[in-house]
Amino acid sequence: MSDSTLLVNSPFDAVARDYDRVFTESLIGRAQRQAVWAIASQILRPGQRILELNCGTGVDAVFLAGLGCEVVGLDSSAEMVAVAQQRVETERKKDGITILQIATEQLGRLPAEADYDAVFSNFGGLNCVAGLEAMAKELSRLVRRGGPVLLCLLNRCCLWEVGYYLAHLRFARALRRWQPDGAVAKLGHSTEVRVHYPSVVDLIHALHPYFRYRKHCAIGLTVPPSYLESWALRHPRLLDFAGELDARLSAWPVVRSLGDHYLAHFERL
Repeated sequence: MSDSTLLVNSPFDAVARDYDRVFTESLIGRAQRQAVWAIASQILRPGQRILELNCGTGVDAVFLAGLGCEVVGLDSSAEMVAVAQQRVETERKKDGITILQIATEQLGRLPAEADYDAVFSNFGGLNCVAGLEAMAKELSRLVRRGGPVLLCLLNRCCLWEVGYYLAHLRFARALRRWQPDGAVAKLGHSTEVRVHYPSVVDLIHALHPYFRYRKHCAIGLTVPPSYLESWALRHPRLLDFAGELDARLSAWPVVRSLGDHYLAHFERL
């Protein structure tokens, strides 16, 4: 099968050009991303070769390159890849970042054997992948033994979301992440994608026996989900305070599983 037959339109093409404006540059988007970066900078090291899944518009790739890492970013969306490549050129990171249009489900297209020192994926791209077990098997041949794997996914139980929608008597919306087959999310005006919400335990089972679970923390525990940006704009000081609380509480047992996202740290066996 040729590469051209593998490249299909992605639902995320519809939102690629507006993604940074809507999320990356939002107050909530910045707060949640900074929380991920603070942890990533403690685990990833200069000189490492990082495989980034669902790299989106390249914001995280540029950050990782700034840490001194070499980054190979993958995304299924041609439009996301185009935006990411433009960002790489603008930031003058062409020597440290390679962006490829390859979906997570197509990791078999990468020929290398244990050629990467670490894996990184941020903000829910993996929630749109139905077969995490197949992904884990492919990653196991790409990552060196002992290599860290940092995966940030949308959480099943988001305390903010449940409380917000229950307060507005929108009961189905409050429990949408608990549906066995996930939920359908709209991208743009007419495009839809099915989103799955695996728990941390689900993710641990999916990555077994290739990766060892190390720890996880909440991303967006007291910082709200991005669709509450209007609240953040009205209460910037409260958002700052929430960010400070997250830094203190996000790794605590029990509450670390109640955030909008969770960031899970694994290690290649």
